[in-house]
Amino acid sequence: MVFLVISSFVSGNVASDDSPEQATPLLDGNSVEDYVCNGDNCDVIYDEYDWYWFNAYEGDVITLEIWNEGYPDMAYLTVQMWDEDGEEMFVDEEGEPSELWIGDGQTFTDEWQQAYSTSYFIRLSTVDGAGGDGTYYQITVDYDTTSRNTDGDSYIDSDDDCYDVIGTSSANLQGCLDSDGDTWADSEDACPNDVSQYLDTDQDGVCDGYDWNPVDPTQSEDSDGDGYGDNASGNQGDHFSNDSTQWYDNDNDGFGDNADGLNPDACRFIYGNSTNDRFGCPDSDGDGWSDGDESWTAEHGADAFPNDADETMDSDMDGLGDNADAFPNDANETADSDGDGVGDNADYFPNDADETMDSDMDGLGDNADAFPNDANETADSDGDGVGDNADYYPNDASSSRKPSSDEGGLPGFTFALTLTAVIGAISIAGRRKA
Repeated sequence: MVFLVISSFVSGNVASDDSPEQATPLLDGNSVEDYVCNGDNCDVIYDEYDWYWFNAYEGDVITLEIWNEGYPDMAYLTVQMWDEDGEEMFVDEEGEPSELWIGDGQTFTDEWQQAYSTSYFIRLSTVDGAGGDGTYYQITVDYDTTSRNTDGDSYIDSDDDCYDVIGTSSANLQGCLDSDGDTWADSEDACPNDVSQYLDTDQDGVCDGYDWNPVDPTQSEDSDGDGYGDNASGNQGDHFSNDSTQWYDNDNDGFGDNADGLNPDACRFIYGNSTNDRFGCPDSDGDGWSDGDESWTAEHGADAFPNDADETMDSDMDGLGDNADAFPNDANETADSDGDGVGDNADYFPNDADETMDSDMDGLGDNADAFPNDANETADSDGDGVGDNADYYPNDASSSRKPSSDEGGLPGFTFALTLTAVIGAISIAGRRKA
């Protein structure tokens, strides 16, 4: 931008230093001697303008010295000076931009302390002298950088740890970038975007104010507050970061070693996955019940069938698991084939749900046997209370006894004879009346 502004003051042909773009740099303490001639009477060479530039930083004390030798033509040396924004440095009494004239054999010297950082551009030319239009000259710039403030912050370079970066830090380094405004430079601030934190003593990436153990790089958090860090592989590591009752797990089976804690491991040094009778012990069939050992048998709750996932207990100790045993609390029974509630061993008729007993051992169940306690009888066809085998008349409820010899061996003879006699008597009586 500065070149565009200053170029508006320049026209015509130019030499190597005859434009702002080709200006000669002025270094600290180095003097430049040259010849310039703007007119039609140049004894040496026609050189309309000479351009120079130098950087000035806030706080610098700058001394600019320009000497007009006046040789050979005793011409006036003219000086104009702009900053990088195009503002002219020399003004007249009314404050208007002005061109500085330096007479034959005269020296112009100016000293000032720079209020802001910028680049200056100086253009030298001539005005007709007594003998012609050209002159030799010498230009020098000196810098006193004692109070230089290159980045323009609150610290001069000699006190600024980051002299080329605008910064506000003051606690550890001065004048460096401090993003969170806590006075600690970002380069030294463990939490550069958190105004409340700056230290990370153990350098674990967690600032001390948020670090559960700020001096242990292996631990930074204790979620359950049990005094053991969440990082299981760190110092005092917690294998159960969300359970304050457990922290160690020697066999890495997921059950804690603390016997007084939640789900304690009953087999601390043996990997196990049992969960029903005890936690963390071997469970060969994976049914949740642990395999037994010398100190924990089936009587204590161990799996009576460690290789059968369908069975765990044998309550009556008959060798058959409770799930398969129809009578898990009766060591004498295991099955009830006919489902009548009586075990097959005690059931005289294990395949007949209607019968279970044969009290008289006659081969017929008590429910079907009319005489369950009489091995000689099973039925009473006429219901007279006498079994068919003993009943002489099994289908006649009026008689069951075999007739005696006086009765002729005919059943009902006496009754028939008497009935005949009565009928006969009635007939004779009837005739007499007639």
